[in-house]
Amino acid sequence: MKFRKKNNIKKILSIAGSDCSCGAGIQADIKTIQSLGGYCMTVVTNVTAQNSKKVMGIFNIPDSLISSQINCLLHDYDIDGIKIGLVSNIKTAKTLKKYFVKEEIPIIIDPIFKSTTGFEFSSRTDYLRIQKKLMSFSNLIIPSILEAELLLKSKIKNETDMINASKLISQKFDINVLIKGNELKKQKITDICFFNNKVYKFKNRRIISSNKHGTGCTYSSAVTFFLAKGKSIEEAIFSAKDYISKSIKNAPNFGLSYGPIKH
Repeated sequence: MKFRKKNNIKKILSIAGSDCSCGAGIQADIKTIQSLGGYCMTVVTNVTAQNSKKVMGIFNIPDSLISSQINCLLHDYDIDGIKIGLVSNIKTAKTLKKYFVKEEIPIIIDPIFKSTTGFEFSSRTDYLRIQKKLMSFSNLIIPSILEAELLLKSKIKNETDMINASKLISQKFDINVLIKGNELKKQKITDICFFNNKVYKFKNRRIISSNKHGTGCTYSSAVTFFLAKGKSIEEAIFSAKDYISKSIKNAPNFGLSYGPIKH
């Protein structure tokens, strides 16, 4: 009897919320991982009703069903990397720690506080509690400047502040940090990574486009995939940023004020 040889396709688990417009959230993660040549499994934490203009509603998946989703996957698949997106209650964060605290694979957090259209998914107090719990078993967190400010309870006004913030977050929470710099209104975007006690800078020219829905989700998913492939942190971030740039440039133009990118 012959069995098919095990292939080397990287299997990434996305733990995130559902976006019915398929621009962001778990749908963006699936498209990203698939387009990069991986296989994406999912654990849905929330279901949102949203479009290019706003988030109209959110339903949190019961913790028992989140556990069931994780259980059935862990009993059937070997997972090479985990990306954690929207988690809006502390009970879910505690459940995730229970399952993944001993995993020795890349576990990357995209610490979503609010949508680009302004909808806040949790209170600031709950947000900090959730992220603290997630950081206690993860390898890398990728906050926006606003999210980094919430983690530190201090303002970030320039690149020097970003460097200092990345170091402080890493020291305070014992985690590697990649702060996205697109909120600083400059022609060139600089992301700052503090990884294994070393500062890395990643620069790229800002692309002017109305089609950027899901860039944060896509970025963190791509970094997770490339780390799971065995790339160094520098290689993974450079590859992810290149993928994002191409995805924005090749985005379908649906005539929306905030349209999706091309995965």
